[in-house]
Amino acid sequence: MVYRHCHLDVLEMYLKRSSTARTIFGIMVNVGLSDSLRQRIRLLDVEKIADCGLLNSKSPTIIKKLYTRFDEELLIKAYEFLFEYYDEINVNLGLTLDFYRELTTTLKSARLAMKIYERGNYHFKLVGVAQGQSLKDYMDSIRELINLGYDIIAIGGLLKKLSRNNNIFLRVSDEVLMVELLDITSQTFDKRIILLGVFNEKRIPMFKKYNNIYGCDFKGWVFRYDKRKGYWRDQVLDYLFKLEKMLMQ
Repeated sequence: MVYRHCHLDVLEMYLKRSSTARTIFGIMVNVGLSDSLRQRIRLLDVEKIADCGLLNSKSPTIIKKLYTRFDEELLIKAYEFLFEYYDEINVNLGLTLDFYRELTTTLKSARLAMKIYERGNYHFKLVGVAQGQSLKDYMDSIRELINLGYDIIAIGGLLKKLSRNNNIFLRVSDEVLMVELLDITSQTFDKRIILLGVFNEKRIPMFKKYNNIYGCDFKGWVFRYDKRKGYWRDQVLDYLFKLEKMLMQ
């Protein structure tokens, strides 16, 4: 997850130094970025995925309203805004609006998203997000998304929320469920999967077992740093090269 100029500074240095970076790494971005950061992201030559992001002070008003009062009129306006934004920053993949562990509401959102997407002339590929509270919920969601025409499915809701009153997520809430989802989807569907927020180097051997994983993201933790430490940039670069070696083995 990239949301600061210093993040892009490091990534641009890494892309210049690595001949294989673009084959294994991309970036995830969301709304609420500054104009200058959006311009840099638009020009960056790397795979780009975007979503609405977690609610915060920089989130657009239309997105904030939607997550406090769900209705179709607001959802249409939110998607019109979001899809224009995705095109503006030149992303390859754009995610639908999802609702944490809410199967029904997330599917309603995905149905409307596909209708708006199909009647527009957008340049990104739309990715449907699956949410749920059980294996059955997720499988029902994935089947419906495939029926709606989604070729790539993002799996959300796998991280544990600290409390009902914030949007901070710490760790995978159910490792067994994640593995069951990967086992079943790899055997049942010919669609690619994006796992939202669950990347950790310890899971690389497990992820390599599946040929249907399109990608998964860091949720920004790789960029946590202390501004007083001048060696932070070198540390992140070293870590990215370490991950590259692990992924290419």
